[in-house]
Parts: sequence; structure tokens; C-alpha cells
Amino acid sequence: MSFIDAIKLNVRRVRDLNKKELLKLLSILFDQGFTSLVSFLTTVVLSRILAMEDYAVFVLLMSITITILGFQRALITQPYVINYNDFKAKEVIRYFHANFIFKILFTSLFVILVPTIIWFNGSTKVLDLIFLLTFFIVFYSSFYFVKDMLLSNRETLLNLKYSLFSNICLVIILTFIYINKANNLSFYLLAGGVIYGLAYVFYNWKNRAFLRLDLSTLLPYYRLNWKVGKWIAGSNLFFTISSQIYPWLLLWNMSKNEIAIYGVLISISSLVNPVLVSLRAYLLPIFSKISFSKEKLMILLKKWMVVFFILALLLVAIGILFGENIIELFFGSKYSGLGILFVLPFVDQAINIFFQPIDVALNAIKRTDVGFQMLLFRSICALILGVILVQEYGLIGVFMTRILENMLYQLGLFIYFKKIMKV
Repeated sequence: MSFIDAIKLNVRRVRDLNKKELLKLLSILFDQGFTSLVSFLTTVVLSRILAMEDYAVFVLLMSITITILGFQRALITQPYVINYNDFKAKEVIRYFHANFIFKILFTSLFVILVPTIIWFNGSTKVLDLIFLLTFFIVFYSSFYFVKDMLLSNRETLLNLKYSLFSNICLVIILTFIYINKANNLSFYLLAGGVIYGLAYVFYNWKNRAFLRLDLSTLLPYYRLNWKVGKWIAGSNLFFTISSQIYPWLLLWNMSKNEIAIYGVLISISSLVNPVLVSLRAYLLPIFSKISFSKEKLMILLKKWMVVFFILALLLVAIGILFGENIIELFFGSKYSGLGILFVLPFVDQAINIFFQPIDVALNAIKRTDVGFQMLLFRSICALILGVILVQEYGLIGVFMTRILENMLYQLGLFIYFKKIMKV
């Protein structure tokens, strides 16, 4: 082979590699966008069809589910992503299989808690609902274990197939619920749990070699996961307190109707989350590339903060001008007439948007410890302000608390960043 032929071959390999990476990126973006769309469609259909009290139960259910999923990721899948590059091929496979067993143990511990909950509530109706809620949570978190493991191994196309299967089935179920006015939350929980469960069982069957793993090897892998995961779990705990405490404060102080309204408002304001995630993924490599130069980093940061400031203002303007119309369009007239509540979720989300470049910059300079410290501060603020303001002002107090603790958190990150840049 001549020197020129060798160059052409390498160029062809690079081009093919780029195509593969582009395909992986597009599959992830499509998966994320489609999943977000189905999630939003779920809130639209269930909020319209279910009574407000039943939809409030769904909001509380998702709060518990997201919390459980967060700890699962912190203790199992994220440590796997961080650690697996430290192993050679055969050891990676054993470590991979060990995490299947950790997942089963994690799920078993959660299921053991159910009898304790049942002990506090003796009515048959509550018992039936608790079993269904547990069934849904177990298989919802199990499905996302599958997705996280596939993405960890960069099997993005296979991840897309699993995601398409579950999302298309959910759309069919939601269509059936909407057309037939099936206003029974139990039907959705059972159908959704079965869909997620099928994907999880199929994935475990394909990787059933984990059943032959020598259980005596689990302890070192557990220690390895715990060494990394305990800090992620700590951050997750603080984030959970600051983000998931509000429906429970409403349950404590108000009625389930307020929880249902809160779920609708949060659903609307979170529509921009896929855009934020995509922008963060786009910006982080750019910021990381010049993180060695404080001057260049500050110039780039200021430019992007102007862009995000404009986006934040645009979101608030949309909330003021069209917020009520958007909510009535998607969720129906029973969620109309909320006054200033239409605007407050957009203001809260606008604060997140404006400060995104600061968070990206801190990650680029590898100062993730700052986020951990500020999440602790944020969770304390959310608890103290939430208990006071929700009790005094109800649903408006929830968004007053969210805006205040969010602003304090973001300003704290900004102050930390400025101090770091002066060193």
C-alpha cells in the first residue's frame, strides 16, 4: 500500500467514525425528544381524563418514582459509567453483570418497604393502590436501568429500539384512555408497569449470563460503586429535597386539587427542558476546550449569558401573554382562572435558563464540588421557606419558595465562580 493510499484509508476511517458518532448523537437526541413528548402527552391525557384528586395521586407517584430512580442511578448506573474504564475486557463483563444483581437487590429493598406502608393504612382500597403504585415504580425504575446501562455502553441504537417500543405502546394506551374516557388511574399504572416490565425482562433474558456470576465477587464491586456513588447519592438527596418537596408540602397543608394544579403548571414550564439539556451538551465541550484560559472563558461566558438572558426574557413573555391559553389548550378548562399562577412557573424556569452558562462553566473547570455544597444550601432553603410560605400562601407560596431558593442557589454558584476565577 502506498503512502497516499494509506492516507486515503485513514481519512475514510475518520469519515466513517464521524458518521457513526453523528448517528449515535442523533439517536440520543431523537430518543430524548420523543420521550419528553410522550411524557408531556401523559400529563395532558391524565390531567384531562382523571379527576383532580386522582391526578394529584399521579403527581405524588411520579415524585416518589423520580426519587427512587435518582438513588438507583447514583448507586448503580452512574458509578458503573465512571468505573468501568478501569477494568480490562473480562473484568468489565463481570462488573457489568454485578450491577444487574445490585439492581435486583436495590429493588428488593424497596419492595420490602411496602408492608411497612401497608401497616399504617388498613383499608382495602389503599392496599390495592399501594400494590399498583409499587408495581409501577419497580418496573419504571427497572426500565430506566436498562436505558442507563445501554447508554453507558454506548449502545445508542439499541437504546432507541427499547425506547421506541415503550413510548409507542404508551401512546397506544394513552389514546385508548382518551378515546374511551377511562378515568381509572389503576388502568394506566397496570398497563404502564407491564410495558416497562416487558422491556426489563427481555433485557435481563438477553443478558442472563449475570445469573452465573460468582456472588463472592460482589463485595469489591459494591465497595467500588459505594466509593463513588455515596457522593452522587448525597447530591441527589439534596436535589430531591429542593425539587420534590413541594407536592408533599401541599398535601400537608392543602387539598389534592392544589397538587393537581401544581403538576400541570410544572409540566408546562418543563417543556423547555429538552432544549436546555441539548444546549448544555453542546456548550460543555466548547467551554472545556478553553477552560485553561480564564480570560477566554470569561469572554465566552459573557457572550452566552447574553444569549440565555434573551431566551429567559422570551420565556417570561410567553408566560405573560400566552400562559393561560397554553394551559387551557393542553389541560382543559378545569385548570383555568389561576391568575398570577400562570406566570410564576415561567419565571422560575427563566431563572434556570439565564444561569445555565455558569453551571456549564463550573463543570468545564471540574468544580462539581461547588454544586454539591450549593445543593445542600438549596435544600435547607427549600425546606425552611417552603414550610413557612406554603402554609401561609398555599400554591402561590410554592412558587414563591421555588423562585427564591432557585435565585439564592444560582447566585451562590455565580459568587463561587467569580471567586474561583480571581484565584
